[in-house]
Amino acid sequence: MSDGLVQILEGNTFVVSDDKGDIEASRTDPTGLFSFDTRFLSRWVLTVNGQRLTALSTDDLQYFQTRFFLVPGSGSVYIDAKLSVIREREVADGFHEQLRVLNHELGANFDSTAFAHRAFFSERAGRIEMHLVALADQVVTIPGVARFTVPAGDSIRTEISNKYTPRRLTRILAAAGLRPVTWETDDAGGYALLLAAPVP
Repeated sequence: MSDGLVQILEGNTFVVSDDKGDIEASRTDPTGLFSFDTRFLSRWVLTVNGQRLTALSTDDLQYFQTRFFLVPGSGSVYIDAKLSVIREREVADGFHEQLRVLNHELGANFDSTAFAHRAFFSERAGRIEMHLVALADQVVTIPGVARFTVPAGDSIRTEISNKYTPRRLTRILAAAGLRPVTWETDDAGGYALLLAAPVP
């Protein structure tokens, strides 16, 4: 896409961002997550230790998927960064983003490719959890710091995405002194818009 913008799409859902993958919409900036002519996300900015990132390159994997190669700070592609970030994004079956942070300073031999991504819905907690599951035993060494084992099957929880039913949201609102006024959903029930007001 022109003007330094990156776009991916699947059906009626698409994401427009800058060359770093960041979204900062304004009246003149058409970035965001859109579905069926509605913008659902207007700000999505990645920082590392409070610092914005610089794009080294962008790789269009599929029409619905892209990858950004980033380093902290600003300047040219000759930045001598101590870490880098690989930011992968797709809009197939929802909006998904995966980050891989590579520390080039410590010299660890952590094999990031020896993990499988696992996502599941916890009915009890009412949320989707994302985990990285070790596919094999790994012995990780950080020179001068530590040496430890990651057993096969162990998982690292990387993300929690809470889901809300009308009943659950009503309880949360009541605890804050609010009440639901209207609850609007799309035809498929995938999105909802809730209008709340103070309890009289």
